[in-house]
Amino acid sequence: MWKMSGATGLSLLFGINFAAFAEFYAAAGKVEITPDPSQSAVWLAGYGAQGRRAQGVRDPLYARAVLISNGERTVGLVSVDLIGVFYSLTQSLRERLRVKDHREYLALAATHNHSGPDTLGLWGPRPGRSGVQARYLELLEKRIAKLLMDLAVRLEEVTLYAGRRQVMPQGLALDSRDPVIFDPELTVLRLRSRQTGKTVAILGNWACHP
Repeated sequence: MWKMSGATGLSLLFGINFAAFAEFYAAAGKVEITPDPSQSAVWLAGYGAQGRRAQGVRDPLYARAVLISNGERTVGLVSVDLIGVFYSLTQSLRERLRVKDHREYLALAATHNHSGPDTLGLWGPRPGRSGVQARYLELLEKRIAKLLMDLAVRLEEVTLYAGRRQVMPQGLALDSRDPVIFDPELTVLRLRSRQTGKTVAILGNWACHP
């Protein structure tokens, strides 16, 4: 069971005076989520209308997570090295971890990696056939749940530093449709251990295709 005291969205953490709050607690970590192409076919996502079967593993895939709490509310943020995930996975994780209280919040996002397994059903062995493996999705959910439960008992007091600036993505991002729209805001949150002075985690958000 995910035993934490509550949650707040990150949007509530930015633009506030952290000194007005007595304490924040946080923990961060990652777990490998690489499928094994030697055990069964792994269809890679993001290669046009048809998937491409993985021949091996060049680099591992990870799920990275951070928990942030003020002692009353807790937010869990998870990022996975995958093309995308459906909301049903987030719902299933919330059920598994019993995250139902209004003071608790869990969000799941994908890096939109084009070299990971098909998790959306769009890149199978032929057009129109899903490449999703139910066993992999179950493994993914179990590993993320265990990571979050491990982090819940490792929370330590931290100082939060937040910042943002405009970083125009010309040359790095392309909008081929009218009207051309770019979101130039780069937002960063740093969590620093009050005990050791070391950085627990750095969270960044910037709208650019990987």
